[in-house]
Amino acid sequence: MKPKYIFYLILLGLLVALFLWNRPIGATAIILTLVIGAVMKASAMQEADLVKKFGSELTKKIQAKQAEIGMNREVIEAMWGEGVNEKRKLDAE
Repeated sequence: MKPKYIFYLILLGLLVALFLWNRPIGATAIILTLVIGAVMKASAMQEADLVKKFGSELTKKIQAKQAEIGMNREVIEAMWGEGVNEKRKLDAE
């Protein structure tokens, strides 16, 4: 059995024991664990999409928000999000 699955079994056992000991605290712990798991899964899926789209080296730079000269607009938007006022342009005036 993989260590990952052993960890999940131990976590499940602890949550069940906590639930049997004190139901409100156990229910809160179970809900909190499920929310954290969902957030971690969504983060992993987002990272996998970035790796698929940009490659692993550029994904690390996007996650660290390290902009470099020569990066295209799509990479910068993945890094910082879309600009607030895209149509406005500045000139010498």
